[in-house]
Order: sequence, then structure tokens, then C-alpha cells
Amino acid sequence: MTSISLDTFYSCQRNISDSGVFKEKALNLVNAYKCFTDNSNNFKDKHNGRGRNFVPVSTERPDKIKIGTRELSREYLAKKEYMSLMNKLSEQNKKQVYNMFKAIIREDCYKLYIEMTWDMMLRFPEFQNLYFDLIKMLYDYFESKTLFINTWLNIISDYEVSKKWLPTEDILDDKDYDEFCDFQKWKKRAVASLTAIKLLIVKEWLPKNLIINIADNIINSSKEYLKNSNGVGCKILDSLLDQLMIVYDNIEDKIIVDFINEALLDTNIRSSSKFKLLDIKEKVEIKLSTTYKVKHK
Repeated sequence: MTSISLDTFYSCQRNISDSGVFKEKALNLVNAYKCFTDNSNNFKDKHNGRGRNFVPVSTERPDKIKIGTRELSREYLAKKEYMSLMNKLSEQNKKQVYNMFKAIIREDCYKLYIEMTWDMMLRFPEFQNLYFDLIKMLYDYFESKTLFINTWLNIISDYEVSKKWLPTEDILDDKDYDEFCDFQKWKKRAVASLTAIKLLIVKEWLPKNLIINIADNIINSSKEYLKNSNGVGCKILDSLLDQLMIVYDNIEDKIIVDFINEALLDTNIRSSSKFKLLDIKEKVEIKLSTTYKVKHK
């Protein structure tokens, strides 16, 4: 490496500067690029910090796609607020949380509130009584009782049309763990649906004939799967019997008794189904005994 003294370096620097090489390069850059050109229009005014010929430009992109509408945004916020309170609801704080519900509910979101409450009743049946009190609060709040009742009727109509007492084909194969979990979730929701519907009927928000029709459908489906109680049919039959345990008292006595006796004579029925049938039979016998005693007092 060659080393030079500081005096030598300064001498070389002056010689290069005096040659005009740097000046020529600078002029070429100024002429080639407009951003180097002196233009008073590009200078910022010292008072407002903007150029003299400043034209305001909208910060909103003209091609920006707006997702959703104002109404959807309001619905999203209403859903978020309502769900937040539902997650907080417990036996200990229910009075306080019910008052908080009264502060946020809106008449135009009645359908959303009912559908969300119905979903929670199926997902967490152990808290159905709390949600039932919430439904009562909504009923008292809404001016239109007809709209309130019709919303529930639409929910039950969808239950019947979709035959939600039966599982869908895609969750029947429990060889896959996810499908096994989906089947267990469906079983829980199927039973919870019936307990919720019966609660709504007790309050006279739904007509009694609804549960009678549903019970008839369940026992008819049970008869069909009793004929094919092997493999997948066993799983479905067991789940139908769990549901019959909820609605047996909504079926004509002769129909339910004949079904149980016929099913118990089937030698191919598996033990789990047999035990469920015996449990239902015991409940039916208690019901018949109680009815007889009342009639002959």
C-alpha cells in the first residue's frame, strides 16, 4: 500500500477541483434532471409549509374497494357486544350482566340476538336456564311480539326441514378423529335442541304440536335404524334413543310402548341400545303409573 502525506493529498485535491471536472459533472446532472432545476414553484412557503401552486389531493384512493356496508358494520359491532356479554354470563353475575344487555340491545338486531342465543343454548346446554332468562328479557324488550315468535318458528322450521335429529353423512365415519369429534358435537346439539324447544313451549312461545311432530319423526327414524342396527346404524340408533329420552312423554303411549317392546325382542340389537331402551321403558312405566293414579283418585 502506498502512503502519502496530508500536504500531498490537499495539493492533489486542488488540482482536480481547478480542472473543472466536478463542475462539468454537476452541470450535466442539473440539465438532465428537472429535480435539480431552480424553480420557485417548488420552494415551500415559509408560512404554510406548502408550495405556492399547491393543489390539495384527496387521501382516499379512488379505486379503493370498500368491504361491507355501514349496516353490516353495525351488525358486526352488535354481534361482538352481545357475544362478549354472553361469554361473561354466569349464575353469580346474571343480574348485573342482564342489566348490561339492556344497555346494548337494539330493536333492529332482534333476529341476530335470537339466533346467537339459540346457538349458545345448543353449544352449552348446561347454561340453558341462563339463556332462557335472556330470551325472556328480549321478549319483554321487543315491541313486535309477532316478529319475535316468527323468528323462533323459522329456526324450528329449519330444524325440521333439515332433519337435524339425524347426523349428516360427512360426520358418520369416526375413523378420522376430526369426524369423530364432529359426530360427538352433533349428538350434544341434537339433545340440546330438544330440551331448548321444550323450554320454549313451556313458556308458550312455541305451539305444543311442534314437539309432538318432532317426537313422531324421531321415533319413525328410530324404527328405520332398528332394522339396520349394525355398524353406522348402531351409532345413529343410539343417538336417536338419547333424543327419545327427552321427548318420550310427547309420543302416544301405545306407540312408544309398542316400539320399545318390539326393539327389545330384536336379538341383533347391541347392548348399548338395549340399555337405553330399558331406561326409556322405565320412564314410560312411571308416567303411565302416575297417570293411572291421577285418573282413579
